[in-house]
Amino acid sequence: MIFLLVNGQVNISNIVVNTEITNSNPIAKYVASLNGKTKVTISDVNNINYDSLKFKGLQNGINYITLTALNSSDEIIGSMTKTYEYSKPNAPDLIGFDTNTTFYVTWDENGNEDSSIPISNPEPENWYDYGEANWANIVVKNNNGSAYYVWIPRYEYKEGADERMDIKFIQGTSTQTTEGYSIPDAFWWDSNSNGEKDEGEQIKGFWAMKYVIGDIT
Repeated sequence: MIFLLVNGQVNISNIVVNTEITNSNPIAKYVASLNGKTKVTISDVNNINYDSLKFKGLQNGINYITLTALNSSDEIIGSMTKTYEYSKPNAPDLIGFDTNTTFYVTWDENGNEDSSIPISNPEPENWYDYGEANWANIVVKNNNGSAYYVWIPRYEYKEGADERMDIKFIQGTSTQTTEGYSIPDAFWWDSNSNGEKDEGEQIKGFWAMKYVIGDIT
């Protein structure tokens, strides 16, 4: 059985049973839980829908994902628990953007963009959710073009052996890191240009330009 954390979502796949046990005590169902609360019950154990075994909305801090196999009498045959640490990102900072020309960017389930709500209004409910890899986006518009930006919240990272990067978001401007992790220098603003990381120069995140359409000068 594989537990895989991708973009804040835990996926369970490739469940393999021990037939030496299950031949005499067949599995009747699987129960999957998140932090002690049942999320999914699978009764068709011979035709598992792995799409249903995807867990979003992890809480800040440690999360427990458990998959339990039960027989027809609801007796436990086997169980496995994995722990995952999720960190809440810093909220986007919109200070400095013109409230008349800057708009929230969202997409519907069909991928259609909506950039009609100015940042002078409350943010849309579905503007971002970093736990589901939905990052905060804005667009700055003028008469000739538009510039799109994405909010990069402060994080620490570790390079994996398979060249994949493991990222953990950091609240505030803390410089403390998990063992083996580093904070990118992009979250350090050398305000006095002295090349030293002085107090008050760490930032919660930054807006990165994604692309420009037309002429925004």
